[in-house]
Amino acid sequence: MKTVRLLFGALVIVAWGNLAYGADQPASGKVIATVLGEDILASDVEKSDPLCEGDQLNGPQRQSCVESSRRERITALIFGALLEQYRRENNLEPTDREIQDFSRKLDGSQEDQDVSKDGKQLSQEDYVKELEKSQAELMRELRKENLDKLKRKELKEELEEIEDAKKVNVADALREARKKVNAQFILACKTNQSLYNKYGGRVIFQQAGPEPIDAYRDFLKDQESKGNFRVYDEEFKKLFWGYFVSETHTFFSKEDGEKAMQTPWWEMDQIK
Repeated sequence: MKTVRLLFGALVIVAWGNLAYGADQPASGKVIATVLGEDILASDVEKSDPLCEGDQLNGPQRQSCVESSRRERITALIFGALLEQYRRENNLEPTDREIQDFSRKLDGSQEDQDVSKDGKQLSQEDYVKELEKSQAELMRELRKENLDKLKRKELKEELEEIEDAKKVNVADALREARKKVNAQFILACKTNQSLYNKYGGRVIFQQAGPEPIDAYRDFLKDQESKGNFRVYDEEFKKLFWGYFVSETHTFFSKEDGEKAMQTPWWEMDQIK
């Protein structure tokens, strides 16, 4: 149901490591890698990306987009799975106190705000009205005589989704979603700090926060030597390792990199 998905878009949390193997994996295909005993197929990495399609991109731009998309997928499948295991083994999950402190630092007065729509705050009443509009549209569709059984079934299921969505307290749902987002920021920071303390090395600037890139590389080498992952295909091997061995990143000085790793970015106005 498009309307419900749109209204709840802000509540969907996606993070590295939340990956599913097995049931949805194609029964056949070229195995290009394994991670923690699970096969990764070429088709898992080469899925089409809507962002790379369309007339807005020329040939080289489209090729660059496709390569970036493939790199992100194979990185998520391998690095994401290994990080998830590392976090469990080292008890890095954020505590309630850490989440509360982070939320107070970043959210401030936003804590009690409702879902926003088109840049404006959406009250519970307005939210229900939006759902009722969608409900009315679906009812009009259901009245059409030429609907096949499958389409009629889908419309009825969407109506049931709307009824369930109308029972949701938007403010509570948004607060819970914000808490999950904040927890992911803290988890990433604690993971980076833990890897840096173990491996050291250089730190790079990224929009989402500083990254201990050399520690990432050495962590992956350790994991590979332990047999926890292996990339068989040379093309995909080059694609996977490219980010971790690149010298084109923006590197912090040694002193600033140390500060960035030892002090969470939300506790620093700037690195001096």
